Amino acid sequence: AGERASLAVVALAIGWSAVLVLPAACELRARPSPPVRALDRADRVAAELGGVVVVDRTLHAFVVLREATGGRLTPALFDHVLDLGGSPPPVPAVVVRDTTGGPGASDAAPAELFACDHPLLRRLGQGRFLDVSVTAVGREAERLRPTTR
Repeated sequence: AGERASLAVVALAIGWSAVLVLPAACELRARPSPPVRALDRADRVAAELGGVVVVDRTLHAFVVLREATGGRLTPALFDHVLDLGGSPPPVPAVVVRDTTGGPGASDAAPAELFACDHPLLRRLGQGRFLDVSVTAVGREAERLRPTTR
């Protein structure tokens, strides 16, 4: 009898978890994630400005996925290349950063923020890839206006 009660409790917990998580997961599948939306926007802006996209190294997997599915970024490089002494990017540049933990002290306010606004997904997101900023740097940076999407 104790085993059946334990099994029933486990089944009830799994069912309740599914009731809570499935609607959030369906919402997530219906709309591209913040990194995907941010990379799309950065690509469009960089193409318009004739610049490059500088991508936060933590978003590497999203760039690889984009390339694997037939999409490429307008000339792109990762920020760690710059940290290792690479040449500074030509301006204009469009910088894409994971700002989930909050912008760093030296960061300017992001021009656009692509955020996950679902509370449950934010809790399940482990503090990664929930808020991604796109910031234009260079002579035409004012073409991006501060927004949250």
